[in-house]
Amino acid sequence: MKKSLALAPLIILLAFAVGCQNQQALAELEEMKAQVKTEKQNVEIVTKFIDELNNHNAGIYDEMCAPEYSWYFPSNSPSPFSRDQEQEYIQQIYIAFPDIDWTIDDGLAGIPIEERAASEVREVAGLDPQRQRTTVRIAGDDTPVGNPAFDVTPARLVTGIITERGVVAPGGLGSLFPERRQAA
Repeated sequence: MKKSLALAPLIILLAFAVGCQNQQALAELEEMKAQVKTEKQNVEIVTKFIDELNNHNAGIYDEMCAPEYSWYFPSNSPSPFSRDQEQEYIQQIYIAFPDIDWTIDDGLAGIPIEERAASEVREVAGLDPQRQRTTVRIAGDDTPVGNPAFDVTPARLVTGIITERGVVAPGGLGSLFPERRQAA
């Protein structure tokens, strides 16, 4: 009986220690859950930002960046881009023509776009462990694939047109090609 009574404080202390460890483990688990939730939110925010930039939506800077936002581009630049400068930069698209077909009235309807092989999208090439060239399929034959050789940029997104005679704003081809002014 005396032995049991002597062990009682030890058992109580052990139970208390286990309970504390469980509380600490639960607190650590909750902290990890919060971190995972925050990281998921960050991925969603960055994904939205990049998607909007890819769609040339410069308004995303107003929505997601503080007014004093700036960044150095390129990274070794002595002065940063402001948020306003970056909004202007992201909206600029220049298109280049190796030659101009003056007979086309509608770029979407009048320009046939070559559809390249689906295998270029469904497969990637690399080296196997023996350093032999191999191809790895990353999508099945039943996966729909579109692989245009180029696209037709909507005119509303074009900042300038690059030609062999210079760069002009949309609608200004006639100034560089006066002999074609009627067609331009």
